[in-house]
Amino acid sequence: MKKILLILTLLLSCVWGEEDSQWRGFFGVEGGAGVFATNVGFMLVGNTVFNSNSPLGLGYSVGVMGGLQKYTYEKVGIRHSFGFKFSYIPNVTSIRDKTLKEYCVVNCDKAKEYKFSNTHGNQSVLYYALDGLFDFVKTDKTRFGMILGISVDFAFTNGEGSDSVGGTTWLFGSARTGFYTQVNNNIFDLTLKLPVLGCGVGKPVFDTTLTLGYKYLF
Repeated sequence: MKKILLILTLLLSCVWGEEDSQWRGFFGVEGGAGVFATNVGFMLVGNTVFNSNSPLGLGYSVGVMGGLQKYTYEKVGIRHSFGFKFSYIPNVTSIRDKTLKEYCVVNCDKAKEYKFSNTHGNQSVLYYALDGLFDFVKTDKTRFGMILGISVDFAFTNGEGSDSVGGTTWLFGSARTGFYTQVNNNIFDLTLKLPVLGCGVGKPVFDTTLTLGYKYLF
């Protein structure tokens, strides 16, 4: 009897390990809010969310995503996500109203000033995210853990107002962290995205957002 129980236990553990070691697809939705920091730059600029001299506004986001994930170890996994997110910023200076000068190398005292008061805008983002999954708790049907990852975001921003933030396309590199809970094939996660650097020309808008997401594994 003991041998039979031992064999059954080993078989169950192998099934669990084999299932988790396979790539599994998912599809999901997300929604959230965050702060959107406006900057002016050429080629490579940083997120100004913590810069008291830059405009800052509250915005809202919704999105869809899909991808693949698997566990390489019992409590350590990897996730590839491809997604689209749309954000709306009712007022890009609703938190902090500041004036920016256009990017310049010489004669910066004559640089044009941009005033963003009463400017609203929207941002469309295509992104790829690579996340590490680290379980704190794991049972037969549930997991709870932490996300640590990075993303590459291709963003187009459009807007209207006194000095529009619109018409700019930028490539951003972002850091990601958060927490997730998995129950059977259902995953709920809370993710903070912090853009670090942007590459492009014009007036980039950095979306530092906190989103609640749902994914279904299949």
